[in-house]
Amino acid sequence: DVTTPGDYEVTVTDSDNGCSATTSLTVEQDNTVVVAVITGNEELTCTTTSVTLNASESTVQGTNVSFIWGTGDGTASINVDSPGDYTVTVTNNDTGCSDSETVTVTQNISDPTVMVSISGDEELTCLNTSVTLILESTVQGSASYLWSTGEESETIVVTEPGSYSVIITDSDNGCSATSESVIITEVVVEPETKVVDICADIRYADNVENLESINLSELLDIAEAYPGGEWSGEGMNGDNPNFNIGEFIVDQVEPLEFNFIYTVTVGKCEVVSYLTVAKPCFVLACSTGDLEISKVVTSNNDGFNDQFEITGVEGCGFTFDIQIFNRWGKMVYQSNNYQNNWRGYANTGGSTIGSSTTLPTGTYYYIVNVLNSGFKPITGYIYLGTN
Repeated sequence: DVTTPGDYEVTVTDSDNGCSATTSLTVEQDNTVVVAVITGNEELTCTTTSVTLNASESTVQGTNVSFIWGTGDGTASINVDSPGDYTVTVTNNDTGCSDSETVTVTQNISDPTVMVSISGDEELTCLNTSVTLILESTVQGSASYLWSTGEESETIVVTEPGSYSVIITDSDNGCSATSESVIITEVVVEPETKVVDICADIRYADNVENLESINLSELLDIAEAYPGGEWSGEGMNGDNPNFNIGEFIVDQVEPLEFNFIYTVTVGKCEVVSYLTVAKPCFVLACSTGDLEISKVVTSNNDGFNDQFEITGVEGCGFTFDIQIFNRWGKMVYQSNNYQNNWRGYANTGGSTIGSSTTLPTGTYYYIVNVLNSGFKPITGYIYLGTN
């Protein structure tokens, strides 16, 4: 056995005849070193979910080579999808020489952080026509953006109400995060529709028959809030809000209504509102102002408030239709030719005392129609005492 390279000679001699022969042999030594090398990406990310580790570039003499990985694989390269240490042993099967190499595969899957905030006004209005959305974010590398609107800038300007969010992606590891949605609302100036009865309005009621002019802006809230709009309607044309009502109520013999339109531009909004000025009252020879209606009925025959009475217009020839209701809204009495004779009894049903038609003590509601007078129905409350 030889363990060292070199030239070796052997002589063989035949003992029978003394003849011999000599031969020589050179023993060489192949001790080329094997150097194991692993190449490939060594970091897992959100976009790189597996990497290839390749040992084929290891230094080894010849082609009779074997590879054994710590995973048990026997190929020159392997795919891995988990972080950790990976070792390969490369062996020259001709010489038995081998070498091992270890690499560490890391993982970076940290998501970026992102929050959307509003710069300035938070609501869209007729005057505030846009809202700016800005980002606060943290990334390892640089950031790219994709808004729910499709825009890809860091800041966007929105002009419509709705829900807005953004996806931010970190260039360093490809990881993304989606912000919470921001809700943008819109508050616009609402149009107004209003009916004003100047006969009942405390601003005019005491002098309604002598009114010469009414400032319509005082009656319509939107006109006071946003002056300078255009008025149209009866006797109106332009931005002057004064309505000369005195021209229309001379010798009035029936209820009157005047209809107006107020149009005003508020920022991006054109707002159209409607106003009706009603004057149902007018002076006749006999008027509701002359009426006196009972407030209390105590039918105890003492000569005071014994019956429900309508007085004051006896000489006008009026006929009264009367309806009386209890507190539950049920009609308990009705007469279409009332003769001042109701003493607290029911003639249409309703709660009564015992089996009689006498109504219980309490407050009742009445409606009086003065037939063929042009008057509006007269309503009020009457207290009935039955004790």
